[in-house]
Amino acid sequence: NNNTTFSAQLAKLNSGAPTAGVPLGAGDGTPEPTDMALGQVIESSNFLNAFRSNVAKYAIIITDAPAGGDDDNFNAVDYARIGSLTTTALTNGIKVFVLGTGVNATYVSGGVTVYPWREISVNTGGNYNVSESPTAIQNEIIAGCS
Repeated sequence: NNNTTFSAQLAKLNSGAPTAGVPLGAGDGTPEPTDMALGQVIESSNFLNAFRSNVAKYAIIITDAPAGGDDDNFNAVDYARIGSLTTTALTNGIKVFVLGTGVNATYVSGGVTVYPWREISVNTGGNYNVSESPTAIQNEIIAGCS
């Protein structure tokens, strides 16, 4: 019932300069350490404190690149890390939503082409979308509530 307030806050994404908005930046290279950021959010109580129980928990990732750990390279170690983060998210009831062109990033695992960001989002009950527009984010969150 707070659609207007929520939409106003969400519209701040990718607009203005801090602190008026949260503009999307451009990373130093690709891949990006987004998997490390997700790990900090869902695994480290020192970063975020504990999630409350019995409430919806969503992690929203906006990316234009594959995950790269700490070496700007996506490989088998990073793919395994996405799997580990998936398990952690599932254990803690966290739905992961990934938005942006990074959802199209592929990796070949055992001769099979996979989409790591799509996998973590779908396997945790979240979703993915190539668009990271405020409307797309809002629609994904609303769909996740149902």
